[in-house]
Amino acid sequence: MFKFKKMIQHMLGVAFLATILITTFTNENVYAIIQNSVPGQNVRNINLTPGGSTNEMRFSWHSGSKEAYIRIWPAGYENQYQILSTSDVRAVAVHEGNEPMGSTNVVPTRPGFNYYLHQTAVYNLIENTLYEYVIVTGEVESTVKSFRTGGSNRFQFGLGGDPQIGVGGQTVELDGAGWVNTLEVAVRDFELDFFVSVGDQVQTMLNSAEISQIRHDQLFSAPQLAGLPLVPVVGNHDGSNVNNTNIRMWPFHYNLPMNSDNVRRFNNQFYTQFDYYFVWGDVLFIVLDSNTRAGFNTGGPRAAFVEDAMKRHDVNWTVALFHHATYPVYRHGFAGVGGMDSAIPQLRADWAPELERLGVDIVIGGHEHIYSRSHHMLNNIPQLDQQWINSMGEIVTDVTGSLYNAVLDPIGLTHISINTASGSGYRGVRQHPRPYVAAYNQNWRRNVTVADVTPYKFSIATYQINDDSTRTLVDIYTIIRSDEFGNVPQSVTYVRQMNDETFERVYNELNPIVGISNDTEFSVEGLGLPTSLVIETDIRNNDFVRSGIIGTNRSQNSADFGSHVVPKHALIEWNLNEINYNPLNSLEQTFNVYGKIILPSRVVNTNNLCLNVVVSVTIEEGPIFVIDQVATASVRQIPGNENELTITINEVLSNNTKNTFEHTLRIRNNTDVIVTVGDYRVFVSTRGNTQIREIFILD
Repeated sequence: MFKFKKMIQHMLGVAFLATILITTFTNENVYAIIQNSVPGQNVRNINLTPGGSTNEMRFSWHSGSKEAYIRIWPAGYENQYQILSTSDVRAVAVHEGNEPMGSTNVVPTRPGFNYYLHQTAVYNLIENTLYEYVIVTGEVESTVKSFRTGGSNRFQFGLGGDPQIGVGGQTVELDGAGWVNTLEVAVRDFELDFFVSVGDQVQTMLNSAEISQIRHDQLFSAPQLAGLPLVPVVGNHDGSNVNNTNIRMWPFHYNLPMNSDNVRRFNNQFYTQFDYYFVWGDVLFIVLDSNTRAGFNTGGPRAAFVEDAMKRHDVNWTVALFHHATYPVYRHGFAGVGGMDSAIPQLRADWAPELERLGVDIVIGGHEHIYSRSHHMLNNIPQLDQQWINSMGEIVTDVTGSLYNAVLDPIGLTHISINTASGSGYRGVRQHPRPYVAAYNQNWRRNVTVADVTPYKFSIATYQINDDSTRTLVDIYTIIRSDEFGNVPQSVTYVRQMNDETFERVYNELNPIVGISNDTEFSVEGLGLPTSLVIETDIRNNDFVRSGIIGTNRSQNSADFGSHVVPKHALIEWNLNEINYNPLNSLEQTFNVYGKIILPSRVVNTNNLCLNVVVSVTIEEGPIFVIDQVATASVRQIPGNENELTITINEVLSNNTKNTFEHTLRIRNNTDVIVTVGDYRVFVSTRGNTQIREIFILD
């Protein structure tokens, strides 16, 4: 307890609360569907954003009151430790005639319907810790909400593409309901640390802050966003120029890490305020604004921003997130069929080669409203000849790039484009040559993508969400990194007995062994000790599933990370030398046998799981038998020429009891006799009147 209290005392970082006035709308009926709100407080649009590190969390919400703050504490310690986000309250960028970002159109205020934006950042949080918080408005507190900080090098995060609420084809309410259901399914089925929205949060609005706010309210209506941090990526429909109402309203909805200013520090020329990065566990996430492509040539200020972030953080993986697809399957990528997207030439000329040079591991975006995954690309050329891991965990080669879904130490950079998470604006696949595409899918269903990260593996699976809220696997792809010796490390994540019974990870106590016969050979086999266990590693056969989706709409069975484990047998080395067991005891005996799990080659224990095992063994009661017998004798001198000889036999039995047999007779001096005592024949040799020279049992 003392150690934890000391940690809490050091975690009370500076909490900054900014409050600005924003415009809402008059249609109160729309609010009826808003779930992420606080009744009685007029609080809406609650969302969290990861800070620059795992020790920071950023909050944003709208309130009808200017006086609002949060109380936050580690779960279970509300009465002992709290952070109050009231250390600095000030108005920032209040648009009372001001023009945010140099815009010629000011977001209008509407008297009587004004809302305030509240933003705060809390620092020095403890890693891997559950926190609780409430929003306080006046004397009214919200219900307790919770979130968990990061810090583990093993975690999952979710991704959704293009909610683009209000794009058309269905109502704004249905767009919002689809987005909410996607988050519900993601949180229900996976242990997500945060969720990435890869751009186009809402449909472009050029001159209506009121309608834009309605659409943003739908986006933030998901109650999960009050506890699941959201990572927003700016898209073209969020606004591609400063005259767009949505882009001017971005700062009124998202509390981004402050390192976005780093872009300007590399050059006085303004590029974008929406490039930022954060670290979660052993992964560096770099979020980029692909609406503007300038400054990304080698040595350019935005490329330098990425390179500087990578130099600052020694991590296992680097992920680049930006909206536009570099290697698309819709018409965006093809001239002459509706026109090539203006972003594509510069993304391929500058962005992709620069990200390859810097050593980024994977690029994830959206924009297409279609799922697609590129081959590993190098200088815009598919790198098909790679090493792969097959379903047996063996290293194999494939020059087609199409036989396996788990690549080992790949050459080049893969790009993934995610389908819409709300169900809005689906697009068809253009049938044109695209040698850069490894897989694509359009099932006209909402998608959710989940990444599973370990120090040696980055696995990313995409599912379509069915009408009944079940999931169907669309595609899964895994990048595996070998160790410094060229081996493929697999970290043990779970151990179970051959009969699938589980045991506690802190101390691995196997199921007791009972019914062992008393006359059983004292050995591993005789005692019935298991010789191996089944272990699960972070390379599983889901990583090798070929979904067969290329150019088809074929449905797949649902699959999750962690299911369908490739069984790997780990041997157990038992220690039979330190067992509290007496083989000469015919009573029932129970004792512990201790052993150690010997991991297979190329499996490492980076998670520090307990590999010691113990099993209780019970030996049944057996027939009673004589363990030992001891003969003793004594001579008592009596009057006359004879003496009295007494012979005693003491039996030691296997049930820890004793039997005693005794016989007395008269003998002469210096006599040798053979006497029957109980079941034993005993030889006794005497000398003189009382001396026993020799005694032993004949049979």
